[in-house]
Amino acid sequence: MGLSIHYNGKFNPQASLPEMIEEIEEIAQVFNWKYSIFKRDFPKLSFPAEHDGEIYGISVSHAQCEPMWFTFLSNGRMSSPILLDVWGDETIPEEAEYLYQLFTKTQYAGKETHMLVVNLARYISNKYFSSFNMSDEGQYWESNDEKILEGI
Repeated sequence: MGLSIHYNGKFNPQASLPEMIEEIEEIAQVFNWKYSIFKRDFPKLSFPAEHDGEIYGISVSHAQCEPMWFTFLSNGRMSSPILLDVWGDETIPEEAEYLYQLFTKTQYAGKETHMLVVNLARYISNKYFSSFNMSDEGQYWESNDEKILEGI
């Protein structure tokens, strides 16, 4: 089993998506991470129930780590281009929820990068999201304990 984090969340409509993108872009530049910027602002200030099929936000990735998606649909829920391609037209409600179930494998990036990615998610979600859930196979998200992560 690889070391991964699984997450989902919703953007806070009172927060600024352009500000979040700018902040994450600056962090990515400091750590020399690759990043991709999608649409920079939501089309409306309130989030409709349905999405418009566009991706808003930014993704970042360490050279040995899958991307961390700080990306959303127009309904304010986290998703990614990959999930949108696979699940975007799903009509069965239970299966349509897969559209919002993100994951990032950090197994080959090392412990320090895993902690950095988790701490970045913690910081950004507290500042810009109305809700956020993460499940960390390394248990660092849940415990904030480096020694538990080392034992994985």
